[in-house]
Amino acid sequence: MHLYRPDEGDWRQAKSALNRSLKKIEMLEARLAQLEAQNDQRHPLPQTTQDLAVKSTEVSFQSQGSDEEQLWALHTGSSFNHCPTSPTGQNPGISQGANIKTLPSLRHVLPTVEDYFQSSNQILPLFEREAFMKMLRSWYAYPAYRKPDVWAAVNVVLALANRHSYASSFEETQNMQRYISNVQSVLNQLVINEPSLLALQIVLGLVLVFHGSSDQGPASIMIATAMRLAQTLKLHTNSEDGNFEPAETLQRTRVFWIAFILDRDLAMRTSQPPIHQDSDIDVELPNLNPIDNAGLIFSFSGQVFNYFRSRVQLAYIEGKLYSMLMSVRALKLPEHVRGQNTLRIRTMLENWQKAIPTDFQPHLVAGTVSTEYLRFLSLMHYTHLQLVATTHHTDSHHLEWMQEILNCSKGQSLPVRSDLATRLPSCWDKLVVQARTCMHLYAATPENDSALTWLVSCGYLTSIMFITVNNLACPDNPCRPTDQSNVDSALLLLDRLIKATDDGRLKRIHGACRELNDKARHAVPSHPPDDFLNPRDWSLATRMLLILVVGT
Repeated sequence: MHLYRPDEGDWRQAKSALNRSLKKIEMLEARLAQLEAQNDQRHPLPQTTQDLAVKSTEVSFQSQGSDEEQLWALHTGSSFNHCPTSPTGQNPGISQGANIKTLPSLRHVLPTVEDYFQSSNQILPLFEREAFMKMLRSWYAYPAYRKPDVWAAVNVVLALANRHSYASSFEETQNMQRYISNVQSVLNQLVINEPSLLALQIVLGLVLVFHGSSDQGPASIMIATAMRLAQTLKLHTNSEDGNFEPAETLQRTRVFWIAFILDRDLAMRTSQPPIHQDSDIDVELPNLNPIDNAGLIFSFSGQVFNYFRSRVQLAYIEGKLYSMLMSVRALKLPEHVRGQNTLRIRTMLENWQKAIPTDFQPHLVAGTVSTEYLRFLSLMHYTHLQLVATTHHTDSHHLEWMQEILNCSKGQSLPVRSDLATRLPSCWDKLVVQARTCMHLYAATPENDSALTWLVSCGYLTSIMFITVNNLACPDNPCRPTDQSNVDSALLLLDRLIKATDDGRLKRIHGACRELNDKARHAVPSHPPDDFLNPRDWSLATRMLLILVVGT
């Protein structure tokens, strides 16, 4: 059997690519040391998203409003020339200001809120900007009419604005915890009261925050509450549209589709059935060309991608995958029917990816789109990879396949045998390329994004499994030097995570990948220079390690 022998040029090229990120890695490692020092000096670092779901600590900011801020809040034009009403449509009557927690000063809040509406909310339009700003101005201009749902909504927006970057400093981590604790202190009141669109938006905001954490339990519980609220408000049907103005109808539809996406994503991550059924939906998909550009991402060359609509379509496939392949009913189907269903899902996934404009394909998008949007696109492409892998039962939730690979490789003098090749899916090369591409795309996203790290964790583990097995099955592949470096780094990352979480699934994946990696090393007769795998070059995994340590 011919084995590919990497020459010095291959090693030099791979090492050069790693060295380009060395400066960035040194900064991240220094930040990790700083945070660990803070842990030792200030008591344990406050747990953020994973613990917040079971806390209701009431923490408030001190209001620092000024006359200038009051004037700004009142400067709303002809559309805001009356006393505000409750967001649920009820006049608050008696002042409740004495019982409501305060917010930071308007000067402090406004830049963060504006940033949220220009970035995250523009991609996933949970709130309508004009309505929210009107509500925010009302809070500062009319203290006598302050309501807990408005206070909670502002805190949710502050949390959403910081959820991708709070791990960058100890202070921001504390602020993040404070925002969520504030919301949770009134959450029961909001859910028990008369259902409102604002209450649903607040709950979905919390789901988005908790979704980006190591523990999916809180998000899974809250999405159930959110879907019931959506059903109570009849957001899943257009039968109520005649009772609302067009702008409100549009927002109701958008909120429903965001809930739909989260319902499907969480179902996939937890291997549980989605809550809302496809047969009980008759609202239109997000508009292809929305007037306000909500949900659209623009590439440097001018190509436009309707991310929001595409995510809804991918979520639909997620639901179909569960019902056709993973549900109790599906598991009882004859083998040939299950095979037909598998092919249908794969065709749906293939057609979905083909519909994505060229600039937004995973192998190109890191160089064609602004960095701030890469986190959304990285999550989308990793979700697609996870779904494709699931149809082959080779994803990070199906470890039986890894055990089969281990069993057929034991006791062999050479790691590659024909029986090993038969264990690989027919589209194996394509899966490996997609896994490698997703890893490179993730590496291009902004640093310290703990939410994204947990969001892509299932797909990341699947990627590592694919590349580890490929190193064993195809030791002569030309990407071997970089792949080997990524696997070594990932194993170090998993080792640290296991020590921190004692997670059984991580232990099994780590053990299997480590054993296969040891076998794969013996398949390559040529080794890189001694300094090639310098610990200082642990690029992707070092970055993930920093983020995960801060985010746990």
